[in-house]
Amino acid sequence: MVVVAVGFVVRILRRRAGGGGERPITALVFLLKEPRKLADWQVRQIAAQVLGMEFKMGETPEPNTIMAVAAEKIQPSLTPGAGMSYLINTGKNILLINSFTRPYMDDPEKYSESISDLRLQRAVAGHQAWISADLFGEPGSKSEREEIYADLGRLLAPFADEDCLALYCPELERCNEYAPAVVEQLKSGQPLEIFDAPTNAPVVNISADDPRMVAAVAEARSRWPEFVAAFQAGVASPEAPFIVKARFSDGENEEFMWVSVTGIAGETITGKLENSPAALTNVKLGDEVNAQLADINDWLCQRGEETIGGFTVKLMSEKFHGTAETED
Repeated sequence: MVVVAVGFVVRILRRRAGGGGERPITALVFLLKEPRKLADWQVRQIAAQVLGMEFKMGETPEPNTIMAVAAEKIQPSLTPGAGMSYLINTGKNILLINSFTRPYMDDPEKYSESISDLRLQRAVAGHQAWISADLFGEPGSKSEREEIYADLGRLLAPFADEDCLALYCPELERCNEYAPAVVEQLKSGQPLEIFDAPTNAPVVNISADDPRMVAAVAEARSRWPEFVAAFQAGVASPEAPFIVKARFSDGENEEFMWVSVTGIAGETITGKLENSPAALTNVKLGDEVNAQLADINDWLCQRGEETIGGFTVKLMSEKFHGTAETED
C-alpha cells in the first residue's frame, strides 16, 4: 500500500520538474505542437480503463485515488494554468499523468542540435508543450521496470492526437517521431521498442561536395545499367524491391528520397514514394512519382542471391550513427 504525505508529494514533484535527482525519470513523454488542457474526468476515465480499477478524485494520494496538483504548486515561478500533475495511486505504485504548457527541455533548440535526423530535430526544437506518463519513485527489479513501462505506455497512448510531434524517453534520452504506429506500440506492453529504430527513414544532411558522397554517387551512376538489367530480368516483391534514390524539390527545398520502381522508360523512372518528406509539400509518402535519370544518386536491388547498390547508404548510416535512408 502506498500513501504519501501531500507536502512530500509537492516537494518531490518540484524536484522532478526542475530536473533534480540522480536517477533518470521513468517516463514516456509526448512533445506537443501547442498546449493542451486535460480535464479531471478525462484522466480518471483513462486511468480506470487502462489500469482496470475504479478511481476517485481526492486531496491526498490514497489507494484508488487520483490527486490533481497544479503546476504553480510544483514550480512557484509558473503562472496559474501552466499545467497539472495527476498522481494515480494503484495501491501498488503511484503513477503520474502530467500536462504542461511549456517545452519539456529547458532549451529544446539546443537539445535538438544533437539529433542527426533533421525531421526529428525540427519536431523537438518546435514543441511548445508536453504530456507524460511517469512513475512516482524508482522501479526495483528488471521485471518491475518492464511492467511499469508497459503501464506507462498504455496510460499515455489515449492522449495521442494530431498535435503530437514526438515521443521522448528521459531514461534512454531518446526521441522518435510521432506516427499512428507509435500509438500501437505504446499499447503493446513493449513501448521501449519504439526507440529501436526511427519511425520514418531519417533525413540526414550531407553536403553534395563531400568527396565520399561524390564518389558514391558517381559509382551509382556508372553502374546504373546493372540496375536496369536486373529490373528487366527480375520480378519485384516486398522482400526484394527495386528501389532508387531520387532528387525531389519544392521551391527552395530539396530532398533525396527512395522510390520503389514500377517502370523504366528511357531516362524516366516511375514508382511509388517510400519516404515521408521532411519539408516538401508537393509529394507525400505513397505517391506515384516520376524521376529522371539525372536526378538519381543511388539504387538498390537483388540480383539472384546478391544485393547490389546502396552506394550512399553506408555514408548516410555513419552520419546518422545508425541506418539512414534519406537525405535533405
